[in-house]
Amino acid sequence: LGNSYGGVLVLDSKYFQDVKSKLDPQLVENIKKKRKQNKAEKRQVIQRYGLKAKVVSACDLATEIILVQDRRKAFMMKTQHYKEKILKSFANQYDILVDDMRNISLREIAQARSLKKLKELIAERKAGLLGITQSRDSNIFHFYSAEEVLHFWRHYLVDKQEEIGSDFLRGLVASRSSAIRHRGRVQVVDDPDDPESFIEGSILVTQMTSPAYIQLMKKSSGIITDTGGLTSHAAIISRELGLPCIVGTRFATQTLKTGDLVEMDTHGGTIKVLQS
Repeated sequence: LGNSYGGVLVLDSKYFQDVKSKLDPQLVENIKKKRKQNKAEKRQVIQRYGLKAKVVSACDLATEIILVQDRRKAFMMKTQHYKEKILKSFANQYDILVDDMRNISLREIAQARSLKKLKELIAERKAGLLGITQSRDSNIFHFYSAEEVLHFWRHYLVDKQEEIGSDFLRGLVASRSSAIRHRGRVQVVDDPDDPESFIEGSILVTQMTSPAYIQLMKKSSGIITDTGGLTSHAAIISRELGLPCIVGTRFATQTLKTGDLVEMDTHGGTIKVLQS
């Protein structure tokens, strides 16, 4: 949808009218039926395995956490919308590109001593930037230069460097297929805005997914991501679609190439390149 931490796309009423016109007229009823079916299956699982109330409560809590995560994302995207308005206002005032303004914080803009210093800071940040916030004071970001960023990056990868370019990856199984092992050709995707170019039945390989990837995910036979956990977007949607999914591989987009034949082990969480 074009909305992320990197920018905001305002969607007008016509966009939603067009989307609504393409939806299945029975969508709402189907969702209601699916929810009813899920509740019935949940009761059956509880009875079949004799789950104690404490275990059921823990599962219910996990469900609520997933819902809270989605609500949190909604609030964050709304915040991004208004932050974008503020950035555009400052950009017009200082005659600086909006994309350049995203390299500095609102606090730094307010505390800037001169326009020259502000532009120098932006130039430094565009060369490389790492921002870290401490949990004890989440309002304060500590920024690091390009040289420091490269140092952290190399240090972070030092124990896994051998995995880059290898024929074996490991991640977290977010969704299992009916078969233990799933084979297919991968398609590495950086930009989800061209779903027509995605070959149906391919295994989708990307850094992470978002609502913009839905059409690609529906056309795929499996999903592999660099980042994410059991409550990530890729994990949740893959389970809804019944697709095998391995997340948190860290290097899938760097190791795998479009066209590679791979085997996903949906029990062990490994990916092996069979033919490249």
